[in-house]
Amino acid sequence: MRRLLLAAWILIPCAVFASPTELIPILETLVNLSTREARSPEATPTNIPPGLTLRLGSKGKRVTQLNNRLAELGFKASGEHFDALTDAAVRSYQQSVGITVDGRVDEQTRFNLNLSNRDKIALLRAQFDEMEGLLAANADGRFVVVNLPVFSLQAFDKGKRVLESRVVIGSPARPTPLMKTSLTGIVLNPPWAPPPTILAKDIFRGGEINPRTVSRLGLKLIDASGKPVPLDAISTQSDLDANDYRLMQAPGDKNALGRLKFDLDNPFGVYLHDTNHRDLFQKDFRALSSGCVRVDRFRELAAWMLGNTPGEVDQALLNHRTRRLNVEKIPVFTVYWPAESVGGLVVFHRDIYDRLRSPH
Repeated sequence: MRRLLLAAWILIPCAVFASPTELIPILETLVNLSTREARSPEATPTNIPPGLTLRLGSKGKRVTQLNNRLAELGFKASGEHFDALTDAAVRSYQQSVGITVDGRVDEQTRFNLNLSNRDKIALLRAQFDEMEGLLAANADGRFVVVNLPVFSLQAFDKGKRVLESRVVIGSPARPTPLMKTSLTGIVLNPPWAPPPTILAKDIFRGGEINPRTVSRLGLKLIDASGKPVPLDAISTQSDLDANDYRLMQAPGDKNALGRLKFDLDNPFGVYLHDTNHRDLFQKDFRALSSGCVRVDRFRELAAWMLGNTPGEVDQALLNHRTRRLNVEKIPVFTVYWPAESVGGLVVFHRDIYDRLRSPH
């Protein structure tokens, strides 16, 4: 480890190890890759272009490119066919890089295969600098990091990670923005008003209101005082704005925000919340929302923010009454760090928003 950190100081002379638990796996991998590349530079790898998922029985030029790339990485595969030998090679490769082992070359597997050592070094250098800066600047307090390509939320207290949760983030068409914001409050049993993106692209798609979408979402039209208004009082989104009307979904188990919402101070209308579609947390690919961040372990996160227990949060939710709680202004960061340390192995996650300068 001493030799490794000495090499790290040569590579990154300004490094300050604000949180070794978070930084060292990234640093170790960066040093190892840099040393390997310095001793024996990698030849330009075979690139696998985008297309349909490749699997057992697939044919064509992309399969040949896949087999060539596997061979370059030291995995024995067939020449032109996706047969049992290639399937075994893909599974061995997936296991070696820490991604889902299923023998399918989907976007996650293709992204990893297309990464050269130089690509990985560039990604890790950029990520290490950002991680070190963020962790060092917030080392004395509490803060939350939502890592978009990893679909994860982590809460820190004085540089120590105290909570981790799966999240669902914005889809590639409606991405969650990168931002530095802060918590402004927690809403128990929140109602839901569709944000401008959903109003424009779903409810008023084509310019006029879609009554079926309104009915499917369980929305009611109300005026500024909260009184109900007949839906036929409006036909376009401009009617909604001109009359100071709102479409609102009542609190409850079918509410899009679930049972709890974390308000954030930002110009994008983005916040953290529970969800009524908790099955989505079991998916590997979770860029599925309209921009806001759905939190699997919302009870634990709220308890940590409030200084309570998850049981006390559940108790507060029982009466189904909407209530807003003022809380400490805890910083919340959304970041784009594709490398994640999992059990001592650094795993690279696909570039879901096309923000990275690496082959796709």
